[in-house]
Amino acid sequence: MKKLGYYREIYGKSRRFTLSLSISFLGGSLFLGSSLFAAPLDNQKISGLRNVAQLAQNAPPPKASKVAKIHKTSARAAQTVEEEISQVEKTTLIESHKITPANLRADDPDFVPHNIQQAMETAYLTNPQLREARAQLRAVDEAMPTAMSGWHPTISAPINLTYYQGSSGYKFSQSGTVDGITGTGTVQTNHNYATPGYNAGVVISEPLFQGGKTVNSIKMAENQIRAERAHLISTEQQVLMQAASAYVAVVSDQQLYNVALTNEKVLREQTKSVYTRFRLGGLSRTDVAQSQGYLATATSARQQAWGNLEAARATYRQVIGISPTFDLEAPQPLVLPVKTRQEAVTLAIKNNPNVIQAQFTEAEQKNNISVQWATILPKVSANVGYSDSVNQGYGGSTSENEYATLGFQFPIYQGGQEYSAVRRAKQVAQGAFHEINVQRRTALQLAASSWDQYQAAQDSISSNRTAVASYVVALAGVERQALLGSASTLSMLQQQQMLFSAQQTLIRSLASAVTNSYAVATAIGRLTAKDLKLAVPLYDETDYYKKVKWLPFGVSDFSKNQPGR
Repeated sequence: MKKLGYYREIYGKSRRFTLSLSISFLGGSLFLGSSLFAAPLDNQKISGLRNVAQLAQNAPPPKASKVAKIHKTSARAAQTVEEEISQVEKTTLIESHKITPANLRADDPDFVPHNIQQAMETAYLTNPQLREARAQLRAVDEAMPTAMSGWHPTISAPINLTYYQGSSGYKFSQSGTVDGITGTGTVQTNHNYATPGYNAGVVISEPLFQGGKTVNSIKMAENQIRAERAHLISTEQQVLMQAASAYVAVVSDQQLYNVALTNEKVLREQTKSVYTRFRLGGLSRTDVAQSQGYLATATSARQQAWGNLEAARATYRQVIGISPTFDLEAPQPLVLPVKTRQEAVTLAIKNNPNVIQAQFTEAEQKNNISVQWATILPKVSANVGYSDSVNQGYGGSTSENEYATLGFQFPIYQGGQEYSAVRRAKQVAQGAFHEINVQRRTALQLAASSWDQYQAAQDSISSNRTAVASYVVALAGVERQALLGSASTLSMLQQQQMLFSAQQTLIRSLASAVTNSYAVATAIGRLTAKDLKLAVPLYDETDYYKKVKWLPFGVSDFSKNQPGR
């Protein structure tokens, strides 16, 4: 079986790689291009830019020779930026990326994840949804000893303590001679009594035949447990997918916010510069209005990006259990064990845990038909017992008995509910059969759509990087044209906006590639802690089952110390 791995970082050779940064003076105005993964400008830098802008506003118009020199400098800067972007475009997507294990365990209360693998490890050990599913499986495991109890005898020891108190009397006729006189008289006697006693015994009953109920109940329990194990895998995949999606959302929304913040700062400086030139008579009121409109749009975009980031961080806290740090590593797509769309679809139909759960559920419901049939069939049981009684009534009587019986029960008519139960079980089994096809179609759709989106995102990354590089070059060209007076303020603002939009699209395509690679792994049933080789102790779904399967008695929790509880 092919193992899942990780792609090399595709967000660039460095998370703080500067995508575009160009500064030029346009007749007294300052233009600063956005940067994709650079840190936001602080107040000191902004203050410095303002000072530079003021110096540029007070400076005399440049001479032709200086303009030509500026042209060359701007061209060299644009060429340098383009070379940097081309280096980003050359970053491969197929090299293996090794994630360094954390120094702390994911179940350590002081542990803070810094990469996507550590985030999934934390979710695997601490997520309450996954813990609830594990507890549910342990509860379903008890179906096996319950079913096997049909083979076991039942032993009871009835004990009754008695106390009889009362009186008894009787009358009788008696003939006799008294003083020479012979006659017949009536005699009455009375007797009071109080006799404590007991009645104790032992009864052992062994079912010999119950119409096949025990055999089919055991089969039914086995299939029910296997279905619940598949459901646990499905829940595990769901939680890990939520963790991966939450992690990617935080990283991508953080970068989108950084881009939006930088774009707003650039446009704010441009607006100030345009307004200054307007006061000096170099630009019209239309230029000022256009600049202010683009700034307002940028502010709105920054506010929306911040709201999206806060929502993503809240989702991260819900799934992972702790707030994300601000230095999360860039996530990478998984190296999938399938190479084509058809391979993904075929594996999903066979290996998706929801499909497997539906198959075992159908087998369980078929077994239930036989279990319900057992209520109509004859039953045979054997009973042996012993009883001893003392003082059970007046006279202090005692008795001791040993007995053995063989009982036969032939159900003739029980109100009709037994036949209804059989019919109902058949319909439920038919519904379970159709549920298999439902889950297969769902798995097929998930695998196909996730694969298509994954491939589309990967294909678009190169195009989006080219678009960003092109807009950087185009922005530099518009700057040169503005120096010559052939480009308007609107052209400059539009070019800045197009660069900003291209940067957003690139970030979203990178995030989509990562998220959908995990979605493909989910569809084919390979997004588990074992397949991902997470550095955590794996939860053994058979541990509790093995401990209670043959257990005749006991009420303790037999998997109390298992990790992931």
